[in-house]
Amino acid sequence: CGDGVKDFGEQCDCGSKGMCSILTERGKCCDRKKCIFKNITYQCSSKKCCTGCKYNKEKVCRKAINDCDASDYCSGKSNRCGLDMKAPDYDMCNNNTGFCYDGSCLNLNSLCQLKLKEYGAFF
Repeated sequence: CGDGVKDFGEQCDCGSKGMCSILTERGKCCDRKKCIFKNITYQCSSKKCCTGCKYNKEKVCRKAINDCDASDYCSGKSNRCGLDMKAPDYDMCNNNTGFCYDGSCLNLNSLCQLKLKEYGAFF
């Protein structure tokens, strides 16, 4: 307790006194000497899906970066963002000029670039 890392048996750990005061959200939620929440209704002390010592629900925690990615939301059951959701492989993307594969929008030009490691492909 007091090292800033939540270990087995601890509900929270905001670290030293100085660290707890810098990390105000953690310090508001966590008793730094006992490594337990200051209130029995508290659920968390930090991370993207924690606000006001409670789990967020349906807050965007990771924005989509392209047509083949999806925005990810807090579940309300954890202080961490869930799995990085992607569109199914072979869904159409980029105004139907490409297809999704492993979270990227690919077309013939991008496939050639990957294969040839060049910035353009000429057909």
